[in-house]
Amino acid sequence: MERLLSPLGLTLLALVALIPGIWSLPLVDRDEPRFAHATVEMIEREEWAVPYFNDEYRFDKPPLTYWWMRANFEIFGINEMGARMHSAQASWIITILLFFFAKRLGLDRRMAFLAGVAWLTSLQVLIHSRLAVADMPLILFLVLTMASLHKVMIGQGKTILQVLLLSVWLALGFLAKGPLAYFIPQLALISSFAWFWWRGRKTSSEGKETFQNHRKALWKAQQSLLYALVPSLGLVAIWGIPALHSTEGAYFGVGIGKHVVDRGMGAMNDRFFLPVIYYLLVIIPFLLPWSAQLPATLKKAVQSTSLNHGFLLGWFVAPLLVFSCYATQLPHYILPGYPAFFLLLALGFREQIALGRFGRWVRNLALVLPALLGLVLFVIGLSQATRGKEAIDLAFMTTLLGGVFFSLAIMGAAAMRQEKIARFAIASAFAAFTLFFVLATAIGRNAHLTLKLREITGIPTGTLAAAGFKEPSLVWYFDDFSNKEKTGFWSFRSREELTPAKDSLTIVTSRRWRIDEKSLWPLLSLQEKIPPANDYREELKQLFGEENVTTAKTVSGWSPGNSSWIELLILQSDGKKETP
Repeated sequence: MERLLSPLGLTLLALVALIPGIWSLPLVDRDEPRFAHATVEMIEREEWAVPYFNDEYRFDKPPLTYWWMRANFEIFGINEMGARMHSAQASWIITILLFFFAKRLGLDRRMAFLAGVAWLTSLQVLIHSRLAVADMPLILFLVLTMASLHKVMIGQGKTILQVLLLSVWLALGFLAKGPLAYFIPQLALISSFAWFWWRGRKTSSEGKETFQNHRKALWKAQQSLLYALVPSLGLVAIWGIPALHSTEGAYFGVGIGKHVVDRGMGAMNDRFFLPVIYYLLVIIPFLLPWSAQLPATLKKAVQSTSLNHGFLLGWFVAPLLVFSCYATQLPHYILPGYPAFFLLLALGFREQIALGRFGRWVRNLALVLPALLGLVLFVIGLSQATRGKEAIDLAFMTTLLGGVFFSLAIMGAAAMRQEKIARFAIASAFAAFTLFFVLATAIGRNAHLTLKLREITGIPTGTLAAAGFKEPSLVWYFDDFSNKEKTGFWSFRSREELTPAKDSLTIVTSRRWRIDEKSLWPLLSLQEKIPPANDYREELKQLFGEENVTTAKTVSGWSPGNSSWIELLILQSDGKKETP
């Protein structure tokens, strides 16, 4: 039994936690098809430095994720599984690293194993370990960076070796997702230093010496980070200089200027901006089922005077500080701090911490919230099931997602106890979670609008045009990867610019429904008719003629990219070509 509490046991758990559903879940987030198809276009162009999407430059991220995805395409084929495997692989490696990091913190095998298990079973980790995006590679190299800094800080190993390793980890982190690879470790050290300086001022003369020694240790780590800066930038330059040269500087101007600076100054896609407290709210659902442990874990870290606790606390806080006032707010932006939290969790898991009123409120909310979310999703699924055949897939998928959150509620409640029956309950609930998730992804595939559209039209060659429905998934799912002489990229236009007679396939959004303040109550009250958020049918009749619009084929389905149920009008299709 003891042997299973090891990297081998964590590897087996990672297979169970991360792989099921990875091949059946359609590409959902808008960035997924962008990353996946950009990799395909790089392969077709025999390009390594500059990615393209839909035959245009894609400057959102540096190229390491495309390189990793490219390797997996060679192994698993050009499909959803190949596109996502780099995230699952990176998440698995992070799990193993957390085990050994916890051992270096002085924890026994059982608690080191817990750090890896907590990472693998966290909701946000389970989500992003299945997405074809760049977050998991970034976090992998951040964990390696922080591990090297910790070794320098505690005087383990040769400093020169750790500086060389730091240069590599920082460079690879930058190549994964840009400047965050430098900002988060630096801000983590600053936060830890500031914390120990403040604690030193509030303590007795004997305690001051302890905190002074901690600051000296942090300064050693800071020096190593500074020493690694120039060589790491030199490694980045091996890719960066050719990329900047071939794009005449646009890779930096757009990649940093638009996708980093502009997103920080103005919310992307007109998102609601809630500074400072946004991430304090979203961490509760996305840290499930371990959210109930959040108050006690952080209180233990704050009360401790140890160097390890202060270092991990600074690491956990760093992403919160980076993004709390960043205008574009997404729940996964603070995911780089999760490894630090799970190490802190393992350090204090066996200790009983007395919580104040606020801590108890957060703990209870974390236990009740997933059950409430599960209930709401179940009611929404039931209401969709009453609306006939068209919405039955969405009804089943929503109901199963309700089961996912009920499972998280059971896991969270069981994790508060340490008896064998609690561990059995966690294992059973996680098995149920996995089953519900896999079934939901399979049904979600049937409801996916782009896939339903492709089933009707096939993949025509020639010009493909869309208005209103400008989803990147069109580019991925309408690519015939077996055809080396394909001609089709998508042309996204306004409704007035569409010319159906000249296009091989022309689609336009007819109606759109989404869960908002107008539709939520009709949905929950099981009303048969839910008014669409947008209805363009009359406008389309004026543009293309009433007869053309009335007789045109329609297809409706779930568009996960913008969380909407959409009805599309197929204005022109040159006939169905065999679908790969």
